[in-house]
Amino acid sequence: MPLQTAAALCISIDLEMAWGRWEKIDARYIRFAEQADRPIVRRLLQLAERYNIPMSWAVVGRVFDDAPGFKNLPGPKEAWFAPELVEAIQGSCVPHDIASHSYAHVYYDELSDSEASLDLGRDVELRKRWGIPMRSWVFPRNQIGHVEKLVQAGVAVYRTLDAGWLELVRDHVPRLYPAGNLLDKVLPITPPLVEAQVRSVGACRVVALPSSTILLARNGLRRLALPAVSKLRWIRALEDATRQGKVFHPWFHPSAFYWDAETQFSVLEAVLRAAAEKRDAGALRIATMADFAESA
Repeated sequence: MPLQTAAALCISIDLEMAWGRWEKIDARYIRFAEQADRPIVRRLLQLAERYNIPMSWAVVGRVFDDAPGFKNLPGPKEAWFAPELVEAIQGSCVPHDIASHSYAHVYYDELSDSEASLDLGRDVELRKRWGIPMRSWVFPRNQIGHVEKLVQAGVAVYRTLDAGWLELVRDHVPRLYPAGNLLDKVLPITPPLVEAQVRSVGACRVVALPSSTILLARNGLRRLALPAVSKLRWIRALEDATRQGKVFHPWFHPSAFYWDAETQFSVLEAVLRAAAEKRDAGALRIATMADFAESA
């Protein structure tokens, strides 16, 4: 059942450090996670504060939990562990949402019941220690599974998959999805708007919030997605959201800023500025994922 909401922008960011590639990590990615993630996250927080834009930060639990140690992980601890970033999000003057991205960036559609319970239980306990509510959730690699366990743990909203024509490609011709995803970002195609969906899980209700589009990194063939086109696509989506009363829900990783960071920040800032102007004019709501749970 669609959740009735006003026109809104919701930005979600998957903060993973090296955990995002723990099963196939390489030296270059470890170096980026160690050296680049911290300044990128801090700059994103500065932009959010400049335009008063709250965001949903989906954080892997191990990023701020060193209790199990790091002996069997390659590279320096700083590539895997950055509790100061969670502290910075908590300490921001903007009321950000700290969503869960699982405890150890494991893939829930591949986990047994006991494995899912173990990962989820560790994340719940970690959040209790930090005083962070378990309200919103983003599945690693967007691989959805064990939703009923999340609801039992207190999760009230989770991100689903990108909406639009790419969903059909992913479902029916998955081998063409990478090429289709790139083509979608290269062409001046306005990203789809989405609607939050209220779903029944047992005796409880949970909000499923689709995403609209991802901000690609600017390396390899991804450079074909011109910055001017990316900016045009996202600002058009904001304009459509205000006209149609729907939600524009872009997402990205800090790794999207590893290459050509100034260009990426320029695109994002233009979108945030446009969103702030529409919000100040009373035409657009800026929401976090958790806000949709509160509206259910």
